[in-house]
Amino acid sequence: MKYKKMIIILVLLIFTVGMIMGAASAGHTFKKGKYKCTVSNKEYNKIKKGWEVTKKVGTKKVTKWKTKKMKTYESWCDSDGLIYKSKYWNPYKKFGYNAKYVKSVWKYYSDGDVCWDYFKVPYKVKKNVYMHMCYSNFKGKVMVSVDTYK
Repeated sequence: MKYKKMIIILVLLIFTVGMIMGAASAGHTFKKGKYKCTVSNKEYNKIKKGWEVTKKVGTKKVTKWKTKKMKTYESWCDSDGLIYKSKYWNPYKKFGYNAKYVKSVWKYYSDGDVCWDYFKVPYKVKKNVYMHMCYSNFKGKVMVSVDTYK
């Protein structure tokens, strides 16, 4: 019976300490969209004094476009004067079917010609996401914004 009361008191004590610690740490947590950031007391005091605090909160994938070129047609003459044509190269099989056509450049030579096609090809890049926190005297609260630049 004595041990049972002791265990109950210990569990209640751990529960109350956890509640107090959780409330203290949640006082400086800021959320914006799906991003969440916690600042220390020192950083929070800086924000209150007018400084801006920036913290990295995650990464996101961004699509960028790169221009690539590919030889799509080629012809040449041999020593007997016969004209040969190479097969047509399909750039969409190499770059993917979401590549966008930009332009063609033909180069003419005395013994044949070559066609170069330029395509915009997408690729994924991971960019860091930063949360900016600053104090607004006009509104009387901390303003939070989320950007991909520091």
